[in-house]
Amino acid sequence: MKQEYTNKTKKLLEKMEAISLRKDYILEKKKAKEHILKTYDLFELKRPSKIEWKKDIFDKVFLDNASSAYSAYSAYSAYSASSAY
Repeated sequence: MKQEYTNKTKKLLEKMEAISLRKDYILEKKKAKEHILKTYDLFELKRPSKIEWKKDIFDKVFLDNASSAYSAYSAYSAYSASSAY
C-alpha cells in the first residue's frame, strides 16, 4: 500500500534523512528530552517515566512499541467511526 502525504511532510522527511546521514551530527539528548516532554505537555498526555534512546529504528522494542501504538489508534478510529452512526 502506498503511503500518501503532503509535500510539506515529504520535505520534512527529506530534511530529517539528510541530517541523520551527516557523519558529524551529534544529538543533544538534554535538548531533545526537553522537546519530547514539551510535546507530551502540549497534548496533555501523561509524560513517560523514562525515555529510551535507540540507534536503530529497526530495533525490535521500537518496532513492537510502534506496532502497539498503531493498533491502539486503529481501534480508536474504528470505534469513533462506528459511534458516529
